[in-house]
Amino acid sequence: MLNLMMGYKLYILILILTIGGYFIFTNTTETTYKCPENFATNEEYVSDVARFISEYTKANPNATEEDLIVERDRLFIENNCIDQYLENRENYPDWCPISNQEINATLDYLSVIEYEEAMNILEDLSDKGCNDAVDKIVSEILRASEPTNNPD
Repeated sequence: MLNLMMGYKLYILILILTIGGYFIFTNTTETTYKCPENFATNEEYVSDVARFISEYTKANPNATEEDLIVERDRLFIENNCIDQYLENRENYPDWCPISNQEINATLDYLSVIEYEEAMNILEDLSDKGCNDAVDKIVSEILRASEPTNNPD
């Protein structure tokens, strides 16, 4: 099964490099962002990414590939797409939070659920080999829980 989370970044790069120029000149209408999980087929997802590239580059003609990726990540987080991956982990056996935004969103998600469920998610991420993400999340949890030495 193609991991849609990892795949969307790859598709963005491929589409930019191969057909991005064509989409700059295509008339499109305003779209709303959909989480990768909300597409029935991979083809629909690729089409949506292409439409996003077209609209984003029209609105931001000096945007770089990195700008595009950051914007897609921002929309992914803003639309709570991360919740789908964390609440349905069995459907995404290969998904790991990679970007800082995904890791921070995972941390935010963990902070509002029960302790036992948060530990289960961290264990699952660790078992899947998401060691970098787990290390960053645990480090942030430890940093946030350290007492401050305020001389009052």
